[in-house]
Amino acid sequence: MLLRFGAKETARCRLSSPFVSGSIAVLLREEADGDDLLARVPPPDLYASGRFSGYVDLGEGRPGEQLGDASIEEPLKWARERAEVVLIRLFDSDYYSAGSRNPDPGVLPDWEDGTVVGRRRPRGLEMLDSTDSDPPVLWDLRLYPGAAVDPNAFAAFVQQDPRAVPVPDDATPASDDRGVRVFVWASTWAQAHAVATELFEEGRQRFCTDPPSGGWWATVGISVYPHAPGAAVRFG
Repeated sequence: MLLRFGAKETARCRLSSPFVSGSIAVLLREEADGDDLLARVPPPDLYASGRFSGYVDLGEGRPGEQLGDASIEEPLKWARERAEVVLIRLFDSDYYSAGSRNPDPGVLPDWEDGTVVGRRRPRGLEMLDSTDSDPPVLWDLRLYPGAAVDPNAFAAFVQQDPRAVPVPDDATPASDDRGVRVFVWASTWAQAHAVATELFEEGRQRFCTDPPSGGWWATVGISVYPHAPGAAVRFG
């Protein structure tokens, strides 16, 4: 399961280069809750942790001292003791300047001391906390039927289901096109996952082939993502 930042992330990476090139700076980054390897965090368990890691950039991308897994107060104090330029990136935001020198006031907003950063849903993914009584929203289902299933018949069956809706114009491009992608309306992730499971199991039973149709469809399983094109964090 892949989790990545969206298009804005590329811009964030470019931002840091002119700020720290040839000079000492400290970069602080908020982590995902529970796992540094984002690919292992399923959507229902995804939270911004309120915990930060950081390192001293000695210039030209050369890393120096490092600090990890602490609430914002300790890393901020640690960073300011080591550099005039301190950049903070929340899990769901662009960079802020928190040092005594803002390297680009026109781009970097100043960090407000006293800002409380706690464990929370990333901005734009609040639907992961919805209940059965909340209005339905779109969910992005990826179904991987495996090599022993006729892929064309499976795809047609899934996409013609009355619960399926056309791919929205603002859908995030999929990084893996081996599965069948379909969107459905549901109030919660659990409801969307139940629909995905039903389609997946029925389609596999109907269109199982013998022998297997090929290795290209070897991946077997289900992924259910929020349709959240405006979120800072993007899935799949």
